[in-house]
Amino acid sequence: MAPDAPLEPRSSALPDASWLRPASGRRERAAMAAVLDVADRSGLDVGRPGIWRAGSSVLVGLPGARVLGRVDDPRRVDAACRQVAAAEVMAAREVPAITLTGPAEQPVLTEAGPVTLWRWLDAGAAEVPPEDLGRLARRLHDATRGGVEGLAVHDPLGAVAAELERAGDLGLT
Repeated sequence: MAPDAPLEPRSSALPDASWLRPASGRRERAAMAAVLDVADRSGLDVGRPGIWRAGSSVLVGLPGARVLGRVDDPRRVDAACRQVAAAEVMAAREVPAITLTGPAEQPVLTEAGPVTLWRWLDAGAAEVPPEDLGRLARRLHDATRGGVEGLAVHDPLGAVAAELERAGDLGLT
């Protein structure tokens, strides 16, 4: 890749939904329902949905729409807002990253938690060369040098502590 070549995500014509599974448990069912409602109201194809992952957030795949819905804990609206702000900054500054799709105003607040809808990109089969990762890191660094107005500096240790506290409150530790 040339130094100034655009970094393009790899994607296939049709998403592979074989790794999605049915929702299980109250939290996953609530997240699935919230994503389906937000996506349907946005005119997206909600056929063949499934759970991709459930952890600090629940990720719901909508393969027909090529969308991955993310439902954060209802107490984590701030985290969802930061994710949306970061995605908007990267798009505006042309740093290649997954982009939002669906409703213009996100996150969408639901009883299950804040919902964000992201474009589904299939992972490429080939390993990414270190040079490409280096160029991506440089573009991200250059685009955010000096901080980003309206986006607080990330405190990774504070985020870990908050997540451990949340998990403890939910009896997940």
